[in-house]
Amino acid sequence: GALDGQVYQAGTLSGNPVAMRAGWETLCLVEQPGFYEDLFAKTERLVQKIQKTIAKTQAKACVQYVGSMLTLFLGVEQVRNKQEAASVNEKQFAELFRFLLEKGIYIPPASQEAWFLSSSHTEEHIDYTAEAVSEFIEKYL
Repeated sequence: GALDGQVYQAGTLSGNPVAMRAGWETLCLVEQPGFYEDLFAKTERLVQKIQKTIAKTQAKACVQYVGSMLTLFLGVEQVRNKQEAASVNEKQFAELFRFLLEKGIYIPPASQEAWFLSSSHTEEHIDYTAEAVSEFIEKYL
């Protein structure tokens, strides 16, 4: 049976050679010099473009970020705590989600979830996303 030894070990990908190799390659990738600096710069690029549109249009919105994660809050000018985060305009966010999805951009479907950038995102992806978010802000906020 499954409990033939003194240690029981199980899991969906436990010992799976493809999963093990993918994990190894990921570790090798993130250990490369400049990996995180490049990743964080991509996030800053996207955030700055969105912030510029928010400022230009005076939209009631803000974007918070750290590292390679960001969240765009609609219906609030700043978020400093849980209460302010909870007061976002959920209807506007749902509209943003659908708007971006129609353009081939998938963001988390809930307003309280963070967006994640990856090393696979190119400057073209960043610019395309920023342009789409800006288009939404300019048209609907």
